[in-house]
Amino acid sequence: MADISKEIRDFREAERGEEVRGSMISLAEKVNKDGEDAIADVAAQVTKINNAITTANKAVTDANAATARANETLNHADEILDNATVQAANSAGSATTAKSWAVGGTDSRAGEDTDNSEYYSRQAKTSAGSAKNEADRAAQYSQIIAPGFYFDPAESALYIKAGVGVDFVVVDSVLYWKITV
Repeated sequence: MADISKEIRDFREAERGEEVRGSMISLAEKVNKDGEDAIADVAAQVTKINNAITTANKAVTDANAATARANETLNHADEILDNATVQAANSAGSATTAKSWAVGGTDSRAGEDTDNSEYYSRQAKTSAGSAKNEADRAAQYSQIIAPGFYFDPAESALYIKAGVGVDFVVVDSVLYWKITV
């Protein structure tokens, strides 16, 4: 605010119309200039305030947009977490089922201890052993050549013509044969 004390003193001391008028004009000009400067300062402050409001509004808009994106991201993360939880539970169930079928011992299905890959592996090993024994036996039998017989009615005699891998034994007038391979 402008100091108008000089102008007021001049106005009080003015005695003639010209001095009075001059002091009033000087006072009015100083007050007017001070008012104009104040109005200009207020206008500048209003412009600054308006710019600050515009900047604040933009910041609020940007913050709202960022909040919306953050909420979308959070919702998406929740969906991913929910899906991951479901998948983890499914994986755990699948792991239990796989273990049940592989080796049993999970109590997740009836009869799993005799209906699993370990059980069938043992069965296959046993069957493979039996198959090998039968194959070895078949190989032995394949070496046998059935004997041919010839009966001579004139002599009432039975003759063996040929044969491999068999022997004949007579016990109490009964002819027995056995494989010797």
